[in-house]
Amino acid sequence: MKPVAPVRVGEGDRGQILIIFAGAILALLVITALVIDIGFVIMIRRHEQNAADPGAVAAARYIPSADRAAMWRAACFYANQNGFLPTRTDIGAACDPGGGTDGSTLTVYWPPSASAGAFAGKPGYVEVSIRRQHQSFLAGVVGLPSFTVATNAVAANDDGSAGSASLVALSPKPCGGGAAAQINGGGSGGGIYIRPASYLPPGTPGGYVQVNSICGSPGASGDDFCTGSQGGIVLNGGAELHAPGVYVQGACGITGGSGVFDVAELEEESPYVGDPLSLVRPPDPGDLPTRNCPGGGASGTPTNPRRCNFPNGNVTLQPGTYYGGWVITNGNQITLDPGIYIIAGGGISQTGGLLTSAAGRVLIYSTDTPAFRTQCIASNGSFSNTACQRDLDVRGSGSLSLQGLDRSVGCPPYGATSCPYGGLLLWQDGTGSGAYNGNADIDVGGGQSLNISGTIYSAGGNVSVLGNGVTSGCTPDGTGNTNCAAVQIISDTWNVGGAAILEMPYDPNAFYRLNLKGLVH
Repeated sequence: MKPVAPVRVGEGDRGQILIIFAGAILALLVITALVIDIGFVIMIRRHEQNAADPGAVAAARYIPSADRAAMWRAACFYANQNGFLPTRTDIGAACDPGGGTDGSTLTVYWPPSASAGAFAGKPGYVEVSIRRQHQSFLAGVVGLPSFTVATNAVAANDDGSAGSASLVALSPKPCGGGAAAQINGGGSGGGIYIRPASYLPPGTPGGYVQVNSICGSPGASGDDFCTGSQGGIVLNGGAELHAPGVYVQGACGITGGSGVFDVAELEEESPYVGDPLSLVRPPDPGDLPTRNCPGGGASGTPTNPRRCNFPNGNVTLQPGTYYGGWVITNGNQITLDPGIYIIAGGGISQTGGLLTSAAGRVLIYSTDTPAFRTQCIASNGSFSNTACQRDLDVRGSGSLSLQGLDRSVGCPPYGATSCPYGGLLLWQDGTGSGAYNGNADIDVGGGQSLNISGTIYSAGGNVSVLGNGVTSGCTPDGTGNTNCAAVQIISDTWNVGGAAILEMPYDPNAFYRLNLKGLVH
């Protein structure tokens, strides 16, 4: 057998191996450096959080007295107690004049800034932010000699305010696809009139309109004039808007140029506001008894949801969970006994008839049938009309009379002598499939008479409240008809108005109140 010649490694090969080895060592060093510095950042952020959290809680004590100076002193004290020597951003001076500064900064936002999310712009909350630049240990080898770590905390001191806004459009949407907030008229008038409820003194603060949409740019006249045809809020069809104040991130527009904009204060480029009800725990379908459809028709169950088609004539419903929704048509006269009604799948479809809570106050909450929620979300709205969250449509050609729950009356199993959902009237689940698939709208109207009060909430959908041709406002006319909506609307987008002026009294006693104290973010 012929011997095999040995393979020789040349000088060039040995050089390549050395380069590869050196590169691997460098990559390992870079990874190690980043891991060490990331761990350092996490440790620093925890340290800052330990200072920001008690600082926010302490600052919140002074919200009722509106003492900004005391808020700053409280936040500074806890920053110092936790080893920081920050500079106050409001005055550029050290929190501890005798201790100097360490390069960190402290800021107190009251009300909170946009970084506070759902709490932004809320006067019952305060935000404390600590920021500091730190030198990296090893990340400088990849061009990161230093980095900034910022931490914030939000605390509440809210005794149950209903909020100062009557209309809140949460969506920050840009222009396109219609304005986020629309006031509609009937072509030659119509719109809304917001003023304090009759029992409140004239000029009582409240009833404001807040819009997060960034659509449009303020005109050259500044933040006090509604111009152009595009904006976060738009008046359509010769509509009128009478309100104490409008605050919009973008601009205010009027289509056709014939609308009436009667507003004491307009602020375009206004700050973003968060969802004030984002922390409210909704009722669960399993908490309430399953109710059968009246009239002997098939009733829905958690595993077999079916819509209720009501018989003609007078029907009285009991509070509880209805799996599959309701269909209300001409000939139906539906009266709701007091309490909570959960529509688990199917929503409400109305083409006529009368819906009333004359016997007491109610909450109608729409969500998915729990057994099918995953399929409902994944199906993009095509899975089932009875199992999945659907619109709450109560725009019948007849009358609509609904009042939200009374907080002073028990609503078992959530409260024996009081109700944590007091003031809520209509509510679409913001985490249900409809919020993802465009089926979480609430449509309200009465062809003959509209008389509603309470908070209407759909964080993931549009709310439409349209009155009729009655011009007598909240006082019954000769036929007993009314055109009154003492409501607070908090939704992704909304459109309100009608052929006549729709009265919208600002009535904080009729709206939902959120009572929060302590650290919330």
